[in-house]
Amino acid sequence: MTALPKSEPDSRLEIIQLRSLQPGPRLIVTGAVHGNETAGTIAIRRMIEELRNKDLARGSVTFVPIVNVRAYNLGQRAVDANLNRDLREHAAPVTYEDHVANVICPLLREHDVLLDLHSFRRGDFPFVLVGPVNNTGEIEPFNRQAEEQALALALGLEHMVYGWLTANGAAAIGREAALGGAPANVSHGVGMTEYMRSQGGYALTVECGQHDDPNGPEVGYQMIAATLGHLGIVTDWPPRPRPRVTGIRIAAALLKQQEDETLAADFQNFDKLAAGDVITQTRAGPAQRAPSDGYILFPAQHSSVGDKMAYFAEPSARFG
Repeated sequence: MTALPKSEPDSRLEIIQLRSLQPGPRLIVTGAVHGNETAGTIAIRRMIEELRNKDLARGSVTFVPIVNVRAYNLGQRAVDANLNRDLREHAAPVTYEDHVANVICPLLREHDVLLDLHSFRRGDFPFVLVGPVNNTGEIEPFNRQAEEQALALALGLEHMVYGWLTANGAAAIGREAALGGAPANVSHGVGMTEYMRSQGGYALTVECGQHDDPNGPEVGYQMIAATLGHLGIVTDWPPRPRPRVTGIRIAAALLKQQEDETLAADFQNFDKLAAGDVITQTRAGPAQRAPSDGYILFPAQHSSVGDKMAYFAEPSARFG
């Protein structure tokens, strides 16, 4: 959704918090990390109004309806830089997003659970992005898989995707090679949810549908309600039905290798690929092919050499 007034003061963030008198999980819900993704903003504002007259059984919920206010006012993804990449605090902030990061990072650390609401350019249905399995590796060590996965299942979405940071870490090394030895920046893939996990919490990203899907705000609202119910912050909302889950692992980020390289088709999220299918092409012919049966994710029609054109994903039995 994009048809909203664009006159929010951009020198501050609006942060609304409701606290129960009983201890419990500390949830934070964020919208418009990318300024042109406003389904979450609408959903959050609707939920704030509903909760004004409702008891909380335990814990707290914090809402940030618009994280990137200036980009939201401009109706564009970002102002100077993608806030959802290489997210960290900055001792000497330069860009608008640097200043936002210096507010949002400490705020995330004050919470246990993050629900980050987004939308996408190309595709047909909402899905949830989940973190890694428990591990002690260097890229994304994690020990709260059970809690995070239980929450993801409670959202009642059919498609559950994981592998984001691992694929982006490998892509950073590939980009280093493509650009002739520039230092690899594995942290480029660190956004809101990855930062939350790095600080001891757990987190989900929900892609609520296409940017202008009129049902996107309703999806976002239902995701917030399901999260509040699952965490026991609100206790009188029924759980969502749980469909048969399709698990998908992001296996690789496909980097643009040549100036004339383009996507070989008008791909949408979750378009199926067979092993050997052409994904990208140049004037000379096919450039990158599917290594096995799988899916396309986050296709981008416009990119520069060394940047991601899409992600290749494959089926996973992780979620049963």
